[in-house]
Amino acid sequence: MKWLPVLLLIVFAQPAVAQTDSTSLLKAVTALDKALVTKDSSQLALLLDKRLSYGHSNGWVQSKSEIWADFVSGKVVYSTLQSSDIKLLTQDKDGATLVLKLQVAGQLNGKDFSMNLHVMQVWKKDKKGWQLLARQSAKL
Repeated sequence: MKWLPVLLLIVFAQPAVAQTDSTSLLKAVTALDKALVTKDSSQLALLLDKRLSYGHSNGWVQSKSEIWADFVSGKVVYSTLQSSDIKLLTQDKDGATLVLKLQVAGQLNGKDFSMNLHVMQVWKKDKKGWQLLARQSAKL
């Protein structure tokens, strides 16, 4: 019986930890949108995993280094990235999968584009925080 209070504390503390992780994940999603629009290299370095597979709705897939090279060259310029309807599909202490709707606008090779997307993201968590490992989108 001495262990009952400790056991109850452990059981009821788990949802609070999961909620904190979900909150930090949602902050990472928002921070990524902002970093892609502002070309924030320090944030992108933190938020994008070195093994990243970033799939676009047209079938184009980029690595972390390709994303940055395209920003530096001006090939891709985002003016709007607005996530909504974020749904967490799975999450544990090391990773999460979520889906969301994304309103995106910008320029590709100097030509304006604007579209609404359905996006799936796979995030991993380590001592540095949440990092995007994979992403794929489809036009809505």
